[in-house]
Amino acid sequence: MSIVTRRSAITGLGIALATPPLAIPALAQSGDVFRIGLILPMTGPFASTGRQIEAAIRA
Repeated sequence: MSIVTRRSAITGLGIALATPPLAIPALAQSGDVFRIGLILPMTGPFASTGRQIEAAIRA
């Protein structure tokens, strides 16, 4: 048998009230393409890793 405490009830209510806005798609978003920037090492000892990450992202 589970006992519902005041703290768990308030927490559950808070989660229930906070969740619906996350399910609604953002109205400010447009259908345009957007870019994501990365800082990758392209020279030096870690250049190989940087090239591999870049190739994985472009794939």
